[in-house]
Amino acid sequence: MRQQEPLQRQWFSVWNSFGYQNIFVNNIKKIIESKGKKAEKVYVYVLPKELELYKSLESEEIKIFSAADKNKYDPQNKAGKAKPGKPAIYLE
Repeated sequence: MRQQEPLQRQWFSVWNSFGYQNIFVNNIKKIIESKGKKAEKVYVYVLPKELELYKSLESEEIKIFSAADKNKYDPQNKAGKAKPGKPAIYLE
């Protein structure tokens, strides 16, 4: 009997194959535009189980943290608003 891949790895494959990374980055851009702000940095807080999915999007402008990370940068306590499949975002 063939062993099944862990669910997290399955989701990672789906995430990459459907281009959700591009959709996520575009959604962040839309949020910035809708706020009428110019964001120098974007801080994204995700549930710990989803961290691996989003970590590949990290750059100089976009920082990804686990909502449970005690050392995260979160001046407005946005991390507590993260939900499954829906990260919390703080613009600076």
